[in-house]
Amino acid sequence: MSESSSPSSAPVEPPASAAAPTAPARGNGLGVAALILGIVAILGAAFPIINIFSAVLAVIGLILGIIGLTRKGAAKGTSIAGTIISAVAIIIVIISSIIVSLGLAVLDEALDEPGPIEETTEPLPVPDDETAIPEGDPGSFSNPVPLGVPVTFTINDVDTWVVTVEQSVLDADDLVAAADPANPVASEGSQFALLNAQFEHVAEGAATPARDLAIFFATEPGVYYLEADTTVTVPEPSWLDIVDIQRASISGNAVVLIPAGATGVWGVSPVGTDLLIYFATQ
Repeated sequence: MSESSSPSSAPVEPPASAAAPTAPARGNGLGVAALILGIVAILGAAFPIINIFSAVLAVIGLILGIIGLTRKGAAKGTSIAGTIISAVAIIIVIISSIIVSLGLAVLDEALDEPGPIEETTEPLPVPDDETAIPEGDPGSFSNPVPLGVPVTFTINDVDTWVVTVEQSVLDADDLVAAADPANPVASEGSQFALLNAQFEHVAEGAATPARDLAIFFATEPGVYYLEADTTVTVPEPSWLDIVDIQRASISGNAVVLIPAGATGVWGVSPVGTDLLIYFATQ
């Protein structure tokens, strides 16, 4: 009699276990915020001034995007997009700022580039010759004070300045150019003239000659070319550097732009007075 296997002894396979359900990824508010900030930032990143605010928004968006990427169980898509867009916005801000800075530097250099100085043809506001020394007297236009002769300027009955014109160079273009290579050239039909004078303040207190005295060149009575209208670096020693002298005598140069080949005389006048003295050019 053959043995039959019992049903109970047959191997039993364990039931297949059901796969555990996967929890859906949670929303990522930080990623959404990063994405929104990045989009807003990139819209204004290329525009000057506005890109300052874009840079701030982009930095905040970049930080929020990175934090969003580190959150477990949260969706990463918006965080990735927000981080990338914010980073791109920052790059655009940097590039646009560099471009604007270079453009401003080029513009500033162009504006500062010296050009020809135009000749002044209208009479300038110095004392009227009707109040000057009578014609023919020493110090008048027809009888200017010779070089090397000191002249005392008396203001309100007080001796204030003693001025001595030591040297006169009517064609000083080379001297002005050597003083500073950045000096502009004289316009066509004009030339620089240089006066060297000794300025002595003899009154009480300190004074500055460039503030208290006007220097000009006169081609005829009433037609003046004023030192104050010439904006060049003056060959040393410049009279503009003589500041607050007190009972002292200091030499300085002054430069005036005059018509090419002009003849005339130098003039010195205390500011705010009718006193006007002419000095010879040779």
